[in-house]
Amino acid sequence: VHYYRGQALDQLDRYPEARDAYVAAKDRDRLRFRASEDINRVVRQESERPGVHVVETRAALSKASRGGVIDKGMMLEHLHPNAEGYFLIADAFYEALLLESGLPAASPIAADQARSETLLTPIDSLFGAYRVVQLMGSWPFEAPGTAWSDTLTPRTPLEQITTRLFRGETSWLEATTDWMG
Repeated sequence: VHYYRGQALDQLDRYPEARDAYVAAKDRDRLRFRASEDINRVVRQESERPGVHVVETRAALSKASRGGVIDKGMMLEHLHPNAEGYFLIADAFYEALLLESGLPAASPIAADQARSETLLTPIDSLFGAYRVVQLMGSWPFEAPGTAWSDTLTPRTPLEQITTRLFRGETSWLEATTDWMG
């Protein structure tokens, strides 16, 4: 109920209320994947001790999300960040390390430069998207007993190559070489 309320509030651009509803849903999820807010409070309390640091990754993702609600722009599904989400998490750690160490970066790397040098091919991205479709096509995202069925219909050369890789008909090296041509 809290999750559906969050979705409705999100569509109405009532973001603070939507965030609260999504957090309430997370805290009541019977299949726990993420820490509840009471656990997060303990982590924050412990971070007040000398030598303990918390990197605010959720804040970094929220800041980059529409209305502060972390959504598919940052996540593959309910738990795993997408490439952009992981980049922002890595950047938050990089900034925290610089700040906490008190040392200047030997040669600071601008976020745009780091992003442009990410070693993620279009094959990797699409393969990941296919795995998410596969994951979400069965329990716990679908009714118990539901099994994902491969209904991929490749239309572009990238989809054709990636589908062959996904189905185990070719290796990653062969698929990447085919794509790079």
